[in-house]
Amino acid sequence: MTTNFQLFPSTALVSLAANNRVLSLYLRQVKCIDETEHEGIWPFVGEGIANDAIRLRALITSQQGARAAQIQGFSPVMNLGSNYQDGTVVLFNQRLAAFPLLPSGSYPLTVNATLTLIEEDWGGQMDEVSATTLRSIGDFVKGEVATATATAVTTAVGGAIGTAFGPLGTAVGSGIGSAIGFIVQQIGAGLDALKSDAFPPQDMSIVLANADARFTSGSRLPQTLVFEGFGGKYNVTCEWRIGSPDRRVALRTYNNSYVMAVNGGGGIVNAVSQQTSPKEWETFTLEDIASGQISLKSYNGKTLGMEGVSLAANRGLVGALETFSLRRISGNKVAILGPNRKYLSAINGGGSELQFLREERQGVAEWETFTLQTL
Repeated sequence: MTTNFQLFPSTALVSLAANNRVLSLYLRQVKCIDETEHEGIWPFVGEGIANDAIRLRALITSQQGARAAQIQGFSPVMNLGSNYQDGTVVLFNQRLAAFPLLPSGSYPLTVNATLTLIEEDWGGQMDEVSATTLRSIGDFVKGEVATATATAVTTAVGGAIGTAFGPLGTAVGSGIGSAIGFIVQQIGAGLDALKSDAFPPQDMSIVLANADARFTSGSRLPQTLVFEGFGGKYNVTCEWRIGSPDRRVALRTYNNSYVMAVNGGGGIVNAVSQQTSPKEWETFTLEDIASGQISLKSYNGKTLGMEGVSLAANRGLVGALETFSLRRISGNKVAILGPNRKYLSAINGGGSELQFLREERQGVAEWETFTLQTL
């Protein structure tokens, strides 16, 4: 059965021990090679009418152990922007799914991600398009994941290796690919009625032999999927990563004020709170993206991002403006470097607003230091 849920959400990852590891799948980059032709009525046709508006959704299918049942779920619909034209490249650090690599777990762990990319013409209905497409191929995906997992029992369990399959036409993708062409053809009329260009779905898969698995390339394994149709072409790069679990944290300024997302998220983030201990609005989920890069989410799940020179908790996806560098000063003292290469400063040392002011080359002053408290 396919359900609407995020596989292994951040709140569950917090309970993992610090030395545990997590397998995550990230959306890293979307590149428009050739924007689609507009599907309107003449003269509103062709590429010159409007730039592409792109949406993405993933069907994640996993199996933990050779005899376990497959678990399947949708990622949320992701609005990737509405200004794509030939040559546009947009960077992301958006996690699509995550799985704990527990020593006591059952292995191999097989994960398949089937992605739909849709360009909306005249405000098409992305939810219905993606759900129709992904639900139709869900059972095929389950069968191929089960086959891959059973094969991995005899070929991969003995070594600490990670093996990647995909895109369509190889390994796990071979069975899915043969089904997708037929399904897209059958539901094509329905997709047209919804006024959206749904590219043929693409998939990527991975099998981890055991809890100590490593990629030959290190902690990351990128894979690029090619979506082509409707006169357009897009390259979507995703990345499998093995890293640390999320942490629930609070940040205290130099004068011991707490950083706070007003109303738990949805608006400005400041350093006004004088609580003696962090409450809901003063707590954040810290995601270790890679190599000192982090993202932060407020209590109500809004992603923090740079807005002008200020900090706001009002984002849905993690992109360039929502990715920060965490610099260790000493002990649990840290500084946060923004996308503009300026440090986050608590004005007056705390009790007021937060702004990205001091340039990286100027070094870190007292007002740019925070105490990172893991909860």
